[in-house]
Amino acid sequence: MYPHDTAEYMLFVDRLFNEKAVDALNAITAINQESRVVSLQRYRNENKLWDENPSMEGLSLLNHATYLMRLRYLLMDNGFQVKINYL
Repeated sequence: MYPHDTAEYMLFVDRLFNEKAVDALNAITAINQESRVVSLQRYRNENKLWDENPSMEGLSLLNHATYLMRLRYLLMDNGFQVKINYL
């Protein structure tokens, strides 16, 4: 992979994480009208992450952690209390 390709891929993943975090915020907001507390799941094992979230297959635990942090900050900016459970 050439440096330009790597940079393009990183930008793609960055945009994807942002879009998915906004989608998750919208879904969480729709189902949590009264409760403003959210629990997010963080995995210690990639196989468990992939088994329970097939759309993330191939992404590393670091990628997942990055996504969760973006979602966490977005939720907190919108008035949610956020807990992260480690599985």
